[in-house]
Amino acid sequence: MGFGGAGGAKTFLELTDTPSSYTGSSKKVSRVNAAEDQLEFGLPVFDVTKFFDGSLDTPTDKDWEFESPVPFTISIYLFFSPLIKNAFNQLEVYVIDQDTNFWKYNLKTKLWAELSSP
Repeated sequence: MGFGGAGGAKTFLELTDTPSSYTGSSKKVSRVNAAEDQLEFGLPVFDVTKFFDGSLDTPTDKDWEFESPVPFTISIYLFFSPLIKNAFNQLEVYVIDQDTNFWKYNLKTKLWAELSSP
């Protein structure tokens, strides 16, 4: 990986605003720190409050539906797969938490299926 002209950094870690090593950073992402003045390695952070802010641009041309709640106690983080069509052309999403809960949710039937849990 190279970063441009003569005298510049040759690797990501040689940049002046990046961490000095990859040690302890397995499966982490590069992100801007809280002071917004350099990069750091860390877990991705999702602010779900930014998906809906209650503003007037909320779609009102169809009825809102509430989905079935997650059927297990969430352990810190919750991860979702992309939407996948099953053999019946129904959309499903795989859901796993930071523990060992692994479930599948069918958006058509609104049913959860436990795949593997503690």
